[in-house]
Amino acid sequence: MDVRAAGEQDLEPLTSIWFDGWHEAHAAIVPEALTRLRTRESLRDRLRAELLGVRVGDEKGVVGFTMLRGAEVYQFYAAASARGTGAAAALTACRRARAGSSSRRWR
Repeated sequence: MDVRAAGEQDLEPLTSIWFDGWHEAHAAIVPEALTRLRTRESLRDRLRAELLGVRVGDEKGVVGFTMLRGAEVYQFYAAASARGTGAAAALTACRRARAGSSSRRWR
């Protein structure tokens, strides 16, 4: 699997992965008002604003992503279809390799 910097062309698949994963993991345990705020549009806007800090797992298509904010992993999602494939491990390894970097953003 290739782990690479995200680009504008990745916004739609990344939005779908984030939306589906967020609602699967959070919708039943957070206030309904917060769930209503987590629309595809809101997540797409957040992705666009943080795009420089997003790394994409790509294996014949986008299968997951990790988003840094400073040195912190701010978001980490894998598509349901990628679970058990090693995609999350590859994204985690990429993050660990960058941990010692003096840059606040991935290049």
